[in-house]
Amino acid sequence: MEPSLRELIHISRTLGSNQHLVWKGGGNISIKTDDGGMFIKASGSELGRMTAVKGWRKVDIAEVIKLLNRLARSKTTPAKISEGLMNCCCDGLRSSSMPSIETFFHALLGRCVVHLHPVYLLPYLCSRGGQHLLRAVLAEHYDFQWIAFRGLGVVTAGQIQHLLLKRRTDKTSTAVLMLSNHGLIVSCNTARQAIQMVGHIIRLCRKNLPGLKPACLPQRKQLPKTSAKIAECLSKESASMIVKPVPENRMRTSNGVLPERRWFEGTITPEEITYLAGGIVWIDKPDIKVIHKAITRHRKKTGQIPMAFYVDKQGLIIAADKTQMSVMKTVFGFYLQIRGNAIMMEGLKPLPARYLTPESMI
Repeated sequence: MEPSLRELIHISRTLGSNQHLVWKGGGNISIKTDDGGMFIKASGSELGRMTAVKGWRKVDIAEVIKLLNRLARSKTTPAKISEGLMNCCCDGLRSSSMPSIETFFHALLGRCVVHLHPVYLLPYLCSRGGQHLLRAVLAEHYDFQWIAFRGLGVVTAGQIQHLLLKRRTDKTSTAVLMLSNHGLIVSCNTARQAIQMVGHIIRLCRKNLPGLKPACLPQRKQLPKTSAKIAECLSKESASMIVKPVPENRMRTSNGVLPERRWFEGTITPEEITYLAGGIVWIDKPDIKVIHKAITRHRKKTGQIPMAFYVDKQGLIIAADKTQMSVMKTVFGFYLQIRGNAIMMEGLKPLPARYLTPESMI
C-alpha cells in the first residue's frame, strides 16, 4: 500500500468516526502523492468506513485542474462532471465510484486537505453574527478566510481559485477556510497536523457556544396523536415512511423558552437538504388540514417529502424509512442544536434561494 493511501485511511477513519464532525456520506479528505496524484474519498462513501480496497480514488491533479478550467468556461452539468472526474482517475481500479464532487478544490490546496461539517462550528457559519464571533474565538490561533456560500463543487473551487490568484490563501502553507453555511476546510502538510488543527478549532468553538436549556413543552403528551395525523397525510406520498415522535426532549433553547416559527425558517446548509429533505417543518396546530397544507407548502418549495417536523408546544416528529430512522434522529438532533445556537448569535442566516439551484449544487 502506498504511504499516502495509508495516511488517508488513518485520518479518514479517525475523523470520520466522530459524528460531531461529519455524518453518513458527508465530508471529504485528500492526501497528495509525490507523482502528481491525489488520493481522495469516493463520492457518497463514509469516511469512517474507508479501507484499503474501498472508499477512495486516486486522481491526476493536473487533469483535475484542466477539467475545472474547462467546466468554468462552459455550462456545467452533473453528467459532464461525473464523466470528467472519472477520466481523471489514475488508480487502475475497475470501479464505478466517482471521486468526491469536491475534488476540484482539494487539487488546488496543500498536501493534506480536510473538509468537514462540524456540529460545534456550524452555528457560527449559519448565523448572522457568526463571522465576527468566530474571528474573536479564533483570533489568537488562526487567521482564516471566510467564503460566502455560492454553491458546491465547481463553484466552491472557483471561489478558492480566486483567493489563490489574489494571494489571500497560500497552498504551500497551513490554511483554514470557513465556508459560510457549509463547513470547515483545513489545508496543511500531514494528516497528523490536520487532526490536531481540527480538534483545536472545534474545542475553541464548542467552548464559546451559548448555553441552551431544554424547552418547556406543555402539550408533549399529545405528540403521539399528532404523529398519527402526520402519518395519515404522508401515507399518500410514501407508503414506506414510518412516522414517530421523538420521545426524549431534544428541543434546546435560550432559558428553555418555547421555540418560535422563525427558528425553523429556510434551509441553513446543503446537508439539511440531503438529510432532512430541505429542513424542518413547523406545525402550528395539530389539525389535519393545517398539517396537509404545511406538507404541501414544503413540497412546492423544496421538491421533497418532509422528514422532520416541530409541532408547536408538543415537540418533534420524524418521518423516515425504517433503515434510516436511527441516523435521521441523530441528524435531526444535531440540526436542532445548530439552529438553537445560531438563533442566539444574532439570528439564523438561511441559504439564499438563488443559490439553491441545480447549477449551484454541482
